[in-house]
Amino acid sequence: MAGRVDGERQLRETQDAVLAMGSMVDKAIDRSVYALRTRDLPPARQVVRDDRHIHRQRFDIEETCLMLITTQAPPAPALRPLAAPLHHLHHPRPLAPPAPPST
Repeated sequence: MAGRVDGERQLRETQDAVLAMGSMVDKAIDRSVYALRTRDLPPARQVVRDDRHIHRQRFDIEETCLMLITTQAPPAPALRPLAAPLHHLHHPRPLAPPAPPST
């Protein structure tokens, strides 16, 4: 029973990590747009540093999800909360629809 409770705690922590990473991505997008508009090099460098951190966090989250799947052996309905973060890490939704092609 303790293993299942620990797995549920790890799942909540993983879901929180996905949300935190989403916030980091949102801030990185804002920073990158600012750096492009102002052609300011220090914010552009910060975007690159932040991107490395975001990628490390992504792989940590994926590793945790896979570890939970293999160690907890959840039943099929319980896989959804673990599969969702993996899906969103590989298939992020665009923040806005694509702009129409310029003519």
